Amino acid sequence: MDVKNSLTVRRDDVRALKTFVVDYPECEPLLLYRGAESVVVNGVRCMPVNDFLVGLRPDGALTDTPGARHERE
Repeated sequence: MDVKNSLTVRRDDVRALKTFVVDYPECEPLLLYRGAESVVVNGVRCMPVNDFLVGLRPDGALTDTPGARHERE
């Protein structure tokens, strides 16, 4: 997981997570940011930090949040 203090997500923002996945392919990379929509950027799920916090459950699973999810260049 990575957190960015930004309203938008760029391809460069997910670079560290893509590198991490090379060493730990069993993980699911996740980037949290201050924006308003859940998107997929270069294969990395990116979601608003508010949605992440609301979607947390005691068992540790993350519930899916509504909103458009699309690949962003």
